[in-house]
Amino acid sequence: MYNKELGVFNTFGKKCWSWHGFCYRYLSWGGIHVEKIDNLVKKMNIALWSFAGILLLMISLSIGYDVVTRYVFSYSNEWVGEYSGYMLVCLAFLSAPYTLYIGGMTKVDIITSAVNPRAKRILLIVTLTLTLVYLGILFKESSSLMMKSFTRGWRSATTIRTPLWIPQLAVPAGAVLMFLTTLLNLAKTILTKPERDAPKKKLTDEDLAKQLLEEAKEEAGGANEDAGVSTGKGGH
Repeated sequence: MYNKELGVFNTFGKKCWSWHGFCYRYLSWGGIHVEKIDNLVKKMNIALWSFAGILLLMISLSIGYDVVTRYVFSYSNEWVGEYSGYMLVCLAFLSAPYTLYIGGMTKVDIITSAVNPRAKRILLIVTLTLTLVYLGILFKESSSLMMKSFTRGWRSATTIRTPLWIPQLAVPAGAVLMFLTTLLNLAKTILTKPERDAPKKKLTDEDLAKQLLEEAKEEAGGANEDAGVSTGKGGH
């Protein structure tokens, strides 16, 4: 049943936007609650982001420890350089999903800022779709490399002999969460009713006369101020 006040269809207690037939709060093909998925993805992103913060603290402490031991005791720790590099990679990929979720990624809006909301929405859908393709390829290739390192027992070429699949695990983990976040953003973009350009108000003869009268008053007021300034200078 169509609701004229809301501009939507009310079907089985669910609101569907009439212009494309998709549900706003529920995906029509599965009855999946978008807000619940949003909360779940948000919690996972925050968990990885918090873990990334712990890694950042560990990097700072380990480098500080290495500086002290090197300059005070003339002793270098081999594990600091290796593990700091691993943690830096993990930090980048584990914090990226939450940054993407809150919209913190760098954006170039030279095109989207110059078009209307409908065209901007279409460009956003295309961009998010291409992002999903890229993240899918990233997950496939990174997970393949990680499994190859795991099955073949590849280790780092240092005395520590760290299994390489452990730091490599951060890449597919971050990629799959970025994929879910991007997919969620795409779903919300499609399901949300697009913005419409504000209709331009047609000026009547009375409105046009009032506008001309206000402009004339402003010009007259500016001329009086200029005349007053000139008179003041002449008096001095």
